[in-house]
Amino acid sequence: MLLFEVGLYESQKYNAMFSDTFRRYVSDILGTKHRDQLTAHVNEVSKVLKKDDRILWFIRLMKLNFLALMTKKYKWWTAGYEQFEKKEINKFNKAYKLNDHNKVTLNNLSYAEFASGIEEYLLMLNHYYSMDIPSINDYDFGGEDNSLSIDGVIEDFSELESIWNKTNKSRNITDNSSEWETVIDFGDGFVWFDLGVPICDVEGRAMGHCGNAGSSDADDVVFSLREKNKNPAGATIWKPHLTFIYNSREKSFGEMKGYKNHPPKIKYHKYIVPLIELDMVNKLAGGGYKPKNNFKITDLEDRNLQVELVSKKPGLANLDELIELAKTVKKGNWPEIEQYILDSPFGTNDYLRVRYALLVKNGNWPEIEKKILDNGDIEYIMHYSGMVKDFRQWPEAEAHLRKAGNQEDIDRYVNKMGNSDRST
Repeated sequence: MLLFEVGLYESQKYNAMFSDTFRRYVSDILGTKHRDQLTAHVNEVSKVLKKDDRILWFIRLMKLNFLALMTKKYKWWTAGYEQFEKKEINKFNKAYKLNDHNKVTLNNLSYAEFASGIEEYLLMLNHYYSMDIPSINDYDFGGEDNSLSIDGVIEDFSELESIWNKTNKSRNITDNSSEWETVIDFGDGFVWFDLGVPICDVEGRAMGHCGNAGSSDADDVVFSLREKNKNPAGATIWKPHLTFIYNSREKSFGEMKGYKNHPPKIKYHKYIVPLIELDMVNKLAGGGYKPKNNFKITDLEDRNLQVELVSKKPGLANLDELIELAKTVKKGNWPEIEQYILDSPFGTNDYLRVRYALLVKNGNWPEIEKKILDNGDIEYIMHYSGMVKDFRQWPEAEAHLRKAGNQEDIDRYVNKMGNSDRST
């Protein structure tokens, strides 16, 4: 059998765990969107977890999660649904040989709820399995002292990773600098290196993380801030302090973390700023495992430096950070960013355009209003009116539409004016 046929067979096998009856109940109670997502979820689970015991455990829990959601929402119980639910719960209890003391019942289905969402849990599990830690790789779901619930397993994996990091004390890397591309040499022993690979297990072991194995992209490359040292024999060694993942297609940094996936310490900011000032960098995208621990432009202690950097490269701040800087530091007057928004073609930065007008310009931004009306697209006019102006507070929009002469557009706008209940 060909490899792709094996993969197709495995995918079909796991998808078959959701019977037609199960899918029908999901559709009837939670909606067709949830039903249609089942296959995509199963395929992603198979891709991330790879091994049969892991996949079966997650899909079985996923089924219980859907049962919990349906039980909360289903107000009109039928004998058929109750029998179906008990049957599915019994399958789980039988698969893991759960007894009266620890079995799942209708009353404790919350045990299986995916509070953080399926995608978020898969991202966390992908991180842990990509670390290649034996105690995690060999974890026996439901085994003695081991958990079966998703949150319990994540908690166990976090503890196992912590133990592994404590025993894995080798922070230094052999000198192979001839194979690394120097990005910035600061002259004080610290160097930013482009390692030339999307995944680096050497970097991962030294830094106590996955080395980007968990969520790598074909256009990713690992950047490492390393400090030059000597070992007792006098040979050159390097100690990594920061790992940043650069994406050449997007000209952005994704994960940007320190040792053990902690946020970069303040003392390393002086090495980060010159890196993100390079022409090759347009954006700090963030994301990945523990996204809150990524470096953020607002981590810099100097607020004026934050503004200076974002003025030159708006992509260094996310929308919330940019709005916050505009309100608190620039006091609603930030010419560089306002020109950037004005110059942005429709279809890009549309949400930023509206949020900035509403939250920073307090609904009074004639230049952007003129641009929207000159563009003439009724959808942009309707959206901006509803979000920023209140339809009754933008007579220029109505006048523009009447001049354009499209009666359908005029009727839509006038109807919204009549129904608008926003305070003036």
